[in-house]
Amino acid sequence: MIIKQPQRSNSSETSVLPLINIVFLLLIFFMVTGTLSQQWPFSIQSPTTQSADKRAKMSDKVLSINAGGDLAFGDHKLSRKQLAHKLDDWPSKKPIKVRADGNLKSQRFDELLTTLRHNGVRNVDLLTRHQQS
Repeated sequence: MIIKQPQRSNSSETSVLPLINIVFLLLIFFMVTGTLSQQWPFSIQSPTTQSADKRAKMSDKVLSINAGGDLAFGDHKLSRKQLAHKLDDWPSKKPIKVRADGNLKSQRFDELLTTLRHNGVRNVDLLTRHQQS
């Protein structure tokens, strides 16, 4: 008895199809397991609060200041002069979210608020950590 061998297709589509399947599976894997989070340019220990207001969302850009007075807007470090340029077109009614280090001297925080006020920012949301009691 002679058994006929199955003929292989010479089509290039059939040889590429497993590779495409693997690429799609890897893409789906990274989409499901990956997380998107904002990377901070320096670490900050935020002050704590007893009350929690869930209005603040981290999706907006946040102005960060560490204990040494270094500034960052979003994930980019900047100087006070660069901050003034960033705030040139900031809408006056839109609050700016400030993430300040708990060890920041009040004089430096006051200087930051003065800079914001001089550049037309009237509302500031100070981001804190909620302290569980």
